[in-house]
Amino acid sequence: MRPLRLYEHPTFKVDERDKTLAATICFVLVLAVTGAVIILTMSSLLSSDD
Repeated sequence: MRPLRLYEHPTFKVDERDKTLAATICFVLVLAVTGAVIILTMSSLLSSDD
């Protein structure tokens, strides 16, 4: 069976380096958001102990 390929417009070809850069930026953003959610959760749990 042939692997499925997404259509790529000829003028909008993405360089492989750009793909890895975008993936790295997305990964770092996901890590930052996850860390922020964990910190906010822990701080709200600690502050509700009074």
